Amino acid sequence: MGFLDEERSHADLLRQRAEEALQGKLVDLDGLHTGDIQSLLHELQVHQVELTMQNDELRRAQLELVTSRDLYSDLYDFAPVGYCTIDHKDRILEVNQTLATLLGVDRGKLIHTYLSHFVNRDDQDEYYLHRQRALTDHQHQVSEIRMVKETGEKLDVRMESMIVQGDENKIRMMLSDITKQRLMEKEAQKIAAQQEVQHRLLDQREQERQEIARDLHDGPVQELTGVTFTLESMLMDNCTPELAQQLRAIQAILQEQIKELRTYAGELRPPTLAKFGLEQAIRSHANTFQEKHPELRLQLEMHQTGPLLQEATSLALFRIYQQALINIMKHARATEVVVKFDKDEHQVCLEIQDNGRGFELPENVLDLARKGHLGLIGVQERADAVGATLEITSHPGDGTLIRVKLPLHHMDTTIG
Repeated sequence: MGFLDEERSHADLLRQRAEEALQGKLVDLDGLHTGDIQSLLHELQVHQVELTMQNDELRRAQLELVTSRDLYSDLYDFAPVGYCTIDHKDRILEVNQTLATLLGVDRGKLIHTYLSHFVNRDDQDEYYLHRQRALTDHQHQVSEIRMVKETGEKLDVRMESMIVQGDENKIRMMLSDITKQRLMEKEAQKIAAQQEVQHRLLDQREQERQEIARDLHDGPVQELTGVTFTLESMLMDNCTPELAQQLRAIQAILQEQIKELRTYAGELRPPTLAKFGLEQAIRSHANTFQEKHPELRLQLEMHQTGPLLQEATSLALFRIYQQALINIMKHARATEVVVKFDKDEHQVCLEIQDNGRGFELPENVLDLARKGHLGLIGVQERADAVGATLEITSHPGDGTLIRVKLPLHHMDTTIG
């Protein structure tokens, strides 16, 4: 039955009750003059109009109330969180459709059911204390517990409760499903732990590189340098031309080996990085690289403003640049490489692009390893360790572009 049908039925009922109340009570008009009768009829007509207007106003007000009630019912039933009202014995008195759906139970079956029936066994004590605090303290209570659906699936739920105003034996509850939130938090913690382990491994690797570079410099390089000085002393003594020629040949070989060892030590730990920053380290390395590989044209485009990067950040980016060149020499068959380095107060961007043969990018990191691109795995690890994003673009026959972007904050830089 619609609202208008209800109104007509109600009006007919009132008419019937009024007629029954006035039954047998006729109005005596014999003693009234014509003017009095007309005045009385006028008053009755005025009252009739007033009653009609009041009835219309009441009808409109009631229609608004019904509309508001329906709107509230929709908002309550289909709210994004679950709502319910329980009594002091934990029985459910009211429940919205959202909570019924969350628990996987028909809404009607939840009425007069104990809410604790859906609380995880290990969280029963916490739930009991939560209810007791709400009943005794009359304060807003918040707890996070695990609940169990009818199917046995477990949910992480944030429960907020308040005593019902005017009835201290009832508790109104709001229950929010935070299962996905907790899963994301655990995943974030897992990623953070992996990054910390990765960072520590990279740090250890850099320390080992530094120790090897120092040992090379303090050991073989110094000893070989000493040998060259000894040979020079022998050449200054009187010796035959044949012996002098042999000694100079040996001396040249030793000097070349010393140069190679110093270059290798510089690769392990670039000496200019800590003192002069990433840009100068790349320039210095590029000069040496170009001398060793004249067949490959290496072009630098460097633009830097502001203070130097922290050494750890500079080292990670330098290793990425270094590994990219190694990959190019091993696989790309390129004739030209462009290295771009841009740094401003907001971000750092490092790009290494070659015109080599390129390759088909796999879908994930594991496929990179399976296809032998282990160098790119190292590049990804370096980027992850400093919070940078890595983009690799490559197509067969169209070269490769490696782009690393790192947003900067005030703690990421140091005055150089």
